[in-house]
Amino acid sequence: MAKTYTDGRGVRVTEDTDGRREELKANPQTSAEPERTYANAIDKIRDEMAASKDSKIQLLGEGLTAMLQLHPEWEQAILNKDKAIKGALDAVRKNATGGCSDPIQTTKSLCGYYGIKCDNPHVLALEVSVQMMGGEAAVAQETTSSVSTGALPPSPEGEGSREAPKEADPFDLDSILGVL
Repeated sequence: MAKTYTDGRGVRVTEDTDGRREELKANPQTSAEPERTYANAIDKIRDEMAASKDSKIQLLGEGLTAMLQLHPEWEQAILNKDKAIKGALDAVRKNATGGCSDPIQTTKSLCGYYGIKCDNPHVLALEVSVQMMGGEAAVAQETTSSVSTGALPPSPEGEGSREAPKEADPFDLDSILGVL
């Protein structure tokens, strides 16, 4: 069974079980085409998220969006018509240990499902987590702010009397991506 993926150079690679490897370089494109393809991949993720109320689909969609922001060359894998977030969720569940999947295992499952070659899922899982929290600056600022003031994170609604000021939702795709 052949495995096809897009490598870090944007080259489509097909490997078969005998170890034979074939690289297919894309035709030269105008500068507007890659942008539109990236936007189409983001739109596909958003559409799939909008069609589902399942919180796990929403979370995986956010993770895929963060992965795509970090690695826009993976857009073709996301645009594959045979792949959807629901299928990715099934792959994550299938690979979960004891019904639970940590970020690294989830990253491995997502990459495997979409046919994305990921040499270091540990680093990618960390990068995606940071991206989903608003980037390195936001994480550093939040950590520094909490440590220096001794502030506790806000309690969930309905618990205790601490109320945190309303802030922008770090998982809101529109605020993360801006207007495309």
